[in-house]
Amino acid sequence: MGCVERVERPSHGVFLPYRPKQVDMKSTRKGLRNDELYKDNYERIACSECEETLKRENDPDEVYAVRTCPNCGKQWKELP
Repeated sequence: MGCVERVERPSHGVFLPYRPKQVDMKSTRKGLRNDELYKDNYERIACSECEETLKRENDPDEVYAVRTCPNCGKQWKELP
């Protein structure tokens, strides 16, 4: 039947699908606050570990853009 299990809610008797919890990416704002990211002289966001400027990937189905370090592959989401 796949990875979806059915869970019964005792109060209403309604079956709800169980989905495993997704691992959320940190936002660029939290990355800057935690010193995982920094802004260079030209206000570009860079990875503190690799000192590489992050690349932007826009997904048309999402509200946010994904920022990725080209060297280590770590990702952060950038909210508008």
